[in-house]
Amino acid sequence: MRALVYTVLVIELLFAFFYGRYIRVKEAKVKKLNNDFREYYEVVSRWIILKNSGRKPEEYFRFHGIKRIAIYGAGPLGEMLYQELFGGEIQILYVVDQTRKEFENVKGAKVIHPSLIPNQETPDAIVITPMVFKTAILDVLCNLNLPNSVSFLMLDEIVNFFMSHEVQNEII
Repeated sequence: MRALVYTVLVIELLFAFFYGRYIRVKEAKVKKLNNDFREYYEVVSRWIILKNSGRKPEEYFRFHGIKRIAIYGAGPLGEMLYQELFGGEIQILYVVDQTRKEFENVKGAKVIHPSLIPNQETPDAIVITPMVFKTAILDVLCNLNLPNSVSFLMLDEIVNFFMSHEVQNEII
């Protein structure tokens, strides 16, 4: 009888340990997902504020002397940036994406796999739109041995650039 009680206790302790660990892992994943969504929400919110005030991302590129870009990411933010810049002063050479072959809502965009970047025209900058994967994307881009003249820009850097009080008056 005692052995049965000890066995049940050991099983309960093991269950509590592994279930507690499972819960902590789930909570950590949910927290990361919330942070990722918050980051996207904040960028889109700031972008809308800028757009409503008549500001455009192409001002950032003009200010920094960037004329030709590639957009990394064919998701919603990449599509928004493409639509915002298409037909303007900034030439979009191509869009880079590991999984999608073309934009869902934008026709005519040349979408390539990251491994093909070295075989394409060299942009002045590659704008990374999936901010949650920036570390992995930067690793991929750095391993392509692109010329040092190519800048890697995060979309949130571009949007945040306009939030600086110094810049707001300078660019216009």
